[in-house]
Amino acid sequence: MTRLVWPTAALLIAAGLVAAATPWRIPRAVVAEALDSGFTGVRATLAGPATIKLLPRPRIQATQLTVAADNGAVTLDAPLIKAELDIPSLLRGRWRMTSATLVEPTATVDLDRLPRPPPGAGAPAPAPGPALQLRLRSGLLRTRSAAAGGDMLVTGIDATATWPGDGDGLVLSGTATARGTTARFAGELQHPARGLTAEGSAVTLQVESPLVGFNADGILSGGAQPQFAGHAALTTTSLPRLLRTLGGIPLAVDARRAQIGGDVVAKPHDVSVSNAVVKLDQARFEGTLAWRRDAGRSLVAGTLATDLLDVDRLFGEGIDRAAFDDLYRRPLTASPFGTDVDMRVSATAARVDRVTVADAAVAALVRGDRLELTLDEAQAYGGVVKARVLATLSPEGVDAHADLTAQRLDLAGVSEALSGRERVGGALSGHAVLDGHGESLHAVVGQLFGSGQVEIEGGRLAGLSLARALKRLGRRLPLDEDRGATPTTFDKAQWDLSIRDGVIRIPDGKLTAPGVAMSFGAETTLPDGRIDVHAVAAQTDRRGLPLPDGQSMPFDMRGSWAGPLVLVGHGGSLPALTLPMFDGLSAER
Repeated sequence: MTRLVWPTAALLIAAGLVAAATPWRIPRAVVAEALDSGFTGVRATLAGPATIKLLPRPRIQATQLTVAADNGAVTLDAPLIKAELDIPSLLRGRWRMTSATLVEPTATVDLDRLPRPPPGAGAPAPAPGPALQLRLRSGLLRTRSAAAGGDMLVTGIDATATWPGDGDGLVLSGTATARGTTARFAGELQHPARGLTAEGSAVTLQVESPLVGFNADGILSGGAQPQFAGHAALTTTSLPRLLRTLGGIPLAVDARRAQIGGDVVAKPHDVSVSNAVVKLDQARFEGTLAWRRDAGRSLVAGTLATDLLDVDRLFGEGIDRAAFDDLYRRPLTASPFGTDVDMRVSATAARVDRVTVADAAVAALVRGDRLELTLDEAQAYGGVVKARVLATLSPEGVDAHADLTAQRLDLAGVSEALSGRERVGGALSGHAVLDGHGESLHAVVGQLFGSGQVEIEGGRLAGLSLARALKRLGRRLPLDEDRGATPTTFDKAQWDLSIRDGVIRIPDGKLTAPGVAMSFGAETTLPDGRIDVHAVAAQTDRRGLPLPDGQSMPFDMRGSWAGPLVLVGHGGSLPALTLPMFDGLSAER
């Protein structure tokens, strides 16, 4: 009998071990209760079978898991979940997990339906318990929102979250792919319980990918006004690629490396950045930035300052010209901007091509179907320039208005900047008011109408001596013989501008110089840039009155902005003339 005791005991032990290591079916409701027992406002359900085995550690496995928030803001579906149970809790009859792995889970978050706690309410602190580790394998996250950029898909999520169970040190790490870019991320919330209340908890987050890097360090707080407050910085090795990744921005900067950082206060629908520093290659901007979501529309605002705003270096070839041309020519009945904008940039110096202005302040304002661009009084070539352009979109098309002013610009400096050499001089002042309407921006330019005035004092025309040409009139000398002649200097030239149907006309221009008076009419068309000038120069006495027997010389100039002018003289020779905006000029008799 004694001989049978040990074999029987061994057999029973072996049978017990086999039974403990064998998966046993358990009610799905028991597993669901274990999953959602530590959470409020969520409900877990199982549609597939659930099993438990005790060896080597107590472990449950279930299929077709669904976890959903009561308000439907968050749902989680997982084909398979594997979880290990806490042995002391199990011996006391409680099912508490120490680790869980979700295989191929899909999480959907409706950002617009996330609840806001009532004023004065804080989120309940989780009760202390065993350490918990949650793993996601090949997960997917989908966010939804009516806000621009709110719809996002994150795939390939492999992440691990670890909580020691004593209320401190929630650690998160893993990898994920968004918009074709795979990134590694890591973060830590020092006091998760405090992070759910207004008291707040220190938090850090780092994201690294071949395209972009991001880090944040600050305080995360919950309660009625959840927010993050701290320092954050974003860097990228290719800003054009990043903007394309973010989605179809036709106007992209040409800068490669970029960095944006500052002191951040981020709330669910409001982000502000103070002490902001924006670096675009060698350009550096300082100021403030903000984003806000209100009444179903986003607003991006900012005030930035820089020493040098080099438009060509910033934008260069970054403009998507095909997209820009499509925007320029296609009918517009609603705003192409999905976000409102209120941006103001001031620069000690600003450069566009070869034109430079100082103390420039540029503002861009977008409000729904209304766009406004403003250049405040900027110092340029010894004078002042300012401009304001306004466009409003409606079902009938685009209504545009522009107001342009220049005061005592040094034409010699402008001419040298535009053409590389001084071809005309004097102090230029002018003012023009333009309006237009059309179904597209191209149509608006072609139908502009308005008026203006231009005045030049102490002027000079390089390479053209009208007085000498009048004296030589009738001698039939070659037109280009006096190309290096003494410039024509004049006291004043003034004329009114008339703009109708996209054609700028000067009906009665006047120019007075020592011994010469010139009257002219001219027109140029928008947007093709055709130029047609008819002028008559006549000899005058010292008082500027026509000489009774003096010579007169009619001539025409024809051409376009993009090419040379053709000079046509009538009744005699005429020296060659070059205007500052052209590379050359051909002459005919």
